[in-house]
Amino acid sequence: MSDEDLTIAGCGTQAGKSIAGTLWMKRMCHTFTDSKDNFIVAAPSYKILSQSIIPYFLHYMRDYGSYSKVDSIFSIKNGGTIYFRTETDPDSIVGIPNVKAGWLDEAGKLRLYFWENYQARAASVGAKTLLTTSPYSLNWLYRQYIKPMQDGKALP
Repeated sequence: MSDEDLTIAGCGTQAGKSIAGTLWMKRMCHTFTDSKDNFIVAAPSYKILSQSIIPYFLHYMRDYGSYSKVDSIFSIKNGGTIYFRTETDPDSIVGIPNVKAGWLDEAGKLRLYFWENYQARAASVGAKTLLTTSPYSLNWLYRQYIKPMQDGKALP
């Protein structure tokens, strides 16, 4: 899996994005181990989060910490927290400090405002970011990242 600051994995449905994202996040939790380190896992809706991400996540992370469904967080045994959030409330990630890594699933469905809120969380410490998605539309993801890359231009 990539060590880049931003990795975009765009592929079709049932291609293994949720498993890959979970394993990438697990690796990030092993890379950033301070008790104050935080992580974000996000999706456009609770349905995607609860049906796709969380089952895989809990399977592969079961011995690594504990999940609180009420708070939508996973507490890592030796410290650190993974926050599960949806775009339903685009401000739900505002205020999460010291974000070392974030995985945004189905990023092609996320609105630009949510992406900008995430970037504000990630920028302060140079967080690693994984965007997994199926191709959906010619939105911000396409215009800011995919199209420039296709054209051979430097990414922002």
